[in-house]
Amino acid sequence: MDKLITLLAQGFGIGKLATAPGTVGSLLGFGLIGILIIPKSIVFYILTALLLALAAVPIATRAAALLDQKDPPSVVIDEIVALPLAYFPMAAWFIRSPPQAPLIYHFIFLSILTFVLFRIFDIWKPWIIHKSQNLPRGWGIVIDDILAAAATALIMSAIILVIYKIHFL
Repeated sequence: MDKLITLLAQGFGIGKLATAPGTVGSLLGFGLIGILIIPKSIVFYILTALLLALAAVPIATRAAALLDQKDPPSVVIDEIVALPLAYFPMAAWFIRSPPQAPLIYHFIFLSILTFVLFRIFDIWKPWIIHKSQNLPRGWGIVIDDILAAAATALIMSAIILVIYKIHFL
């Protein structure tokens, strides 16, 4: 069971990469986003993403104990499960009305911007995001990424609402 937990926590080995494991691990979140949009339900998307984020806490807790580190760099499950939350505005836009040309180019640009913003917030960890790392065990590992995703989602929601007048709920 410990091997399975480590495998999940390290993103099936992606987290063991020497360079930028968090950024590369975040890329696995795109697969999760793809799975979450299949039912074409905004409620399913957000509830499942939140449940997966909660499930990541005990996995990160156990992996940290097994690796004997407070927040092991190789543990990337937090980035994987947080990325769909960062992409909520983009996913909601796609679920409600998939963008057609020429908006598809805007959609692609905004998708890239979402990823960049998420990584900036996750690496920079401004204000409360940084403080959340002091939470005990897996909570400290996962919550900072969830807060980085929330900050990203708020900014992207504002951009999409102002520019495209698209409401998500």
